[in-house]
Amino acid sequence: MEQTFSFEHLQVYGCGKGRLPSTGSRSAQLTSSSLFISSCHPDAAYPESVANLSIPHLRQALCLLESEMANLRTKREEIESRLEQAVRTQCPSPIHRLPYELLASIFAMGVFPSEEEEDPLMLPTLMLVSRYWHDIAINTPTLWSKIRIGNHNSVEKAARVLARSKSVPLNISIDFNDRYNRQGSISDVLMRAMNLLAPSICRWKSFHISVPNRLQANTALSHCVSEAPLLKVFTVHVFHSMQEDVVSQPPNSLFSGSTPALEVCSLKSFHLGWGHSVLRNLQVIKFDGYWNGSDPSALMILGILQACSGIRELTLRNLSDVSESRTTSSSTDLIHLPHLAKISLYYSGSNRTLSVLDRISFPVLERIDIGYLDDAGPFFDILHRQSLSSLPLQHLHVESVYFGEAKLVRLLQRLPSLHTLDLVDVEDLSSDVLKV
Repeated sequence: MEQTFSFEHLQVYGCGKGRLPSTGSRSAQLTSSSLFISSCHPDAAYPESVANLSIPHLRQALCLLESEMANLRTKREEIESRLEQAVRTQCPSPIHRLPYELLASIFAMGVFPSEEEEDPLMLPTLMLVSRYWHDIAINTPTLWSKIRIGNHNSVEKAARVLARSKSVPLNISIDFNDRYNRQGSISDVLMRAMNLLAPSICRWKSFHISVPNRLQANTALSHCVSEAPLLKVFTVHVFHSMQEDVVSQPPNSLFSGSTPALEVCSLKSFHLGWGHSVLRNLQVIKFDGYWNGSDPSALMILGILQACSGIRELTLRNLSDVSESRTTSSSTDLIHLPHLAKISLYYSGSNRTLSVLDRISFPVLERIDIGYLDDAGPFFDILHRQSLSSLPLQHLHVESVYFGEAKLVRLLQRLPSLHTLDLVDVEDLSSDVLKV
């Protein structure tokens, strides 16, 4: 049902700012705030003053009102914007009240969750948050302490990172493989990279290089002639371990023989010289991938161990076996290694490995991995001998070997602290062992 409404009162106030067009002999003065309608009530009659106003007058009054409302909205938005800016300036959020140094420390913990780990996406993400955060990241040298050069990291990028690192210790990683497809050969890029990095050797905290062949490794290391007082980790990996290389020679004066802080040395298919001064006072030793006469003998390994009495971890992998027979010694000739907690032996040559283990004492050994060493019985005998004095072994991993079941049982009875026993690809074992 259709209902018609009329206005009980329509009052028009003229302020002299706007004039409606006149019709006939009457005229009316209106502003955008001069139109006031009150008390709408059905069945009420129009006042005489309104009844005579024309449609153009009313339409222009509405236009004036809309124009002023638009102006008020604009002013409101401007005031709201100023209020928001004032709140930011006078009452900043807690994150903006943090001191510069504290925010930089938080960034460092986010980029480097631990000493060995790095989140590669965290740093560029932080720099995109705001200009303030961008400036903090750029001017925090610890965030630029890790320099990578390789297939996906150019020398130019490394130069920018090196400049931003200022004087903090550096972690250098050079990693190239056969899939490198940038302009220039790997050797050329290595030369440019080492020319860039060599002046900062005194700041190196770790150095890792992985290249396809020994010639490239020797070329890169020939630039490392300065002393490295901060170097803790030294790693050289060569991918083509079976390559015959009689032309390339290892550097004679690597780090000028001065690496007082060196703790970790990992060499893969790279012949540094088994009597090199780098192989002294180490805590972690890893040798991997030595064939065709380049592998170290048992006496060479024992000499290195004797010079590293504080060693914590020993790894021997993929070494061609020596033709010499196993040598044994009396307890008075043992090399005492009071901190050795982990030994990993994979395809390291039975004769060599047994000759080494026969000559060392490891009273705090917690884990040993034995794999691809033919008969594991003699290794169990050595562990049993050690258990007669002290052997807090917790993890024993045995893989792809054969042994007498009785020797394993005898050993397990001497290991009350053992909580993990891994037997992988072992056929000479019955279910009775599980009852021990």
